[in-house]
Amino acid sequence: LRRNGSNALLSSIPGVVMRQSPLGGNAMPMFRKSGGELCRPDVLVDGMPRVYMDAWELATLMQQAVRVEVYTRRLLVPGDLMVLGDCGAIGIWSR
Repeated sequence: LRRNGSNALLSSIPGVVMRQSPLGGNAMPMFRKSGGELCRPDVLVDGMPRVYMDAWELATLMQQAVRVEVYTRRLLVPGDLMVLGDCGAIGIWSR
């Protein structure tokens, strides 16, 4: 992915909204629930959930990724991936 390519990739997926921080920097992906409200997806790196990840770290990991999986609904997440929230998930695979 080229610089800012991760934002373009994610924003092209239906249900994904890139939310810019008031402090500037990289935008964080948010998923739109069926009721219209936004929620923050879980992020998994090589199948392991990350409790917190900022937008800069997410963009960096996506640029280095060999595969990125986006599940915009909790029900779409495969059962072998541990997701903590009910918003869906972004899986980043580095190997």
